[in-house]
Amino acid sequence: MTYSSGNCPQCGVKFNVRESSFDTMRRCEACGFKFVLRRAPFSITGCLGNLLSLIAVGGFILLCCGGLVLFIVFQNAESPPPSTVVESDPVPAQEPVALDTTVTPPELTPTAVPETQAAQLSQEPPAPQTKSDDTRTWSDKSGKFSTEARFGGMIGTTVVLHKTDGTTSKVQFDQLSDADREWIDARRRRDGVRTVNP
Repeated sequence: MTYSSGNCPQCGVKFNVRESSFDTMRRCEACGFKFVLRRAPFSITGCLGNLLSLIAVGGFILLCCGGLVLFIVFQNAESPPPSTVVESDPVPAQEPVALDTTVTPPELTPTAVPETQAAQLSQEPPAPQTKSDDTRTWSDKSGKFSTEARFGGMIGTTVVLHKTDGTTSKVQFDQLSDADREWIDARRRRDGVRTVNP
């Protein structure tokens, strides 16, 4: 004979029963509660179920992390290395100046500025640049957009333009007109920098 164990549904007392006693009316000896003893259906919620769930979640996490690593590797493999920035106006070297220590500066006294004038001074926009030799009209491929600006160099395939109103604009090299791209290539050849091949 085979025995199984079970618990009273009312008080929870554990008891042992024969296999032949299943599907019969039983009475708990501890509390007197009457119930029908049924065989528990197979459930995967025990230790085996927890183990399988843990393995499935771990596999999913590994799959996601592996996919993320592959995505990052392929993104870095496809992007070209950044090129160096070329400044259009090199700063000339200045000669050192000898200071005369025998002359003492006059006392500086602060001048009072009215609050309204101080507020106006702090809110003024930057002064526009005057047109220099490098300032030219730049336009896009379609010819719909154009601006007066000075070439400020390149960052990768992005062209930096310093507008005459004091703002800076960045434009992709391949979006510029053919004439502007030829001008940049000629300027970079003149400066001894590799030309851009987008």
